[in-house]
Amino acid sequence: RRPADAVRDEFEREGFVVIAMRDEPLRPFRACAKGSIWIGGGHAIRSEVSLGWLLFATFAAWWGRLTGRTVRVVGAGASSVKAGWRRWLFAGILGACDKVFVRDPISAKTLSAEFPGQAPKVQLAADLAFLKGCLDFSPDQMDEACCLVSPGIDVREGRAEDPAEILGALRTLHERFGMRHVIVVPHDARTEYGLDFCKALEATIKDALPVSVEVVA
Repeated sequence: RRPADAVRDEFEREGFVVIAMRDEPLRPFRACAKGSIWIGGGHAIRSEVSLGWLLFATFAAWWGRLTGRTVRVVGAGASSVKAGWRRWLFAGILGACDKVFVRDPISAKTLSAEFPGQAPKVQLAADLAFLKGCLDFSPDQMDEACCLVSPGIDVREGRAEDPAEILGALRTLHERFGMRHVIVVPHDARTEYGLDFCKALEATIKDALPVSVEVVA
């Protein structure tokens, strides 16, 4: 999948070089031969990953390790990987790493259980989404009675969220802990990654709870 122009522009403004593997299939290999290899973040370890990317990442990870480069998973989320080629390739990638940093305790537990041989490498660290620090919210938005919700939507991969489940959790926060404000943040500003869902969720929360709500995208 080629990166969207908006995503490419965002990374390039931060000084990154974005390479589309389909357009320049050899260039990524040359890049991996010149420096450390960092794999992540986001929900990087899951069954819904293309075999093409996994084959490239496995080769690059082991090429990096054999040539003395640092190879690590950084700030990734992890869920169960079904048996088969994907599980075998993920095991290869993890085996090439000296450390595996995941973004939350559930990911750490899942990864350690499914790949016990790599468990000693697993550590906690922030998702790369927070590489630049926290979102730039105004002081009133950072009130302790505020809750940030970031649904994990991916239309192309069939990943969705249950609005009723989110609303139930928010209702509990409001009734038990006095939550007064909700910020809804799509994990990607493109429509297929949850922007429309977040806008609909904003309306649902406003109708159901006496709290203020805003969508930040």
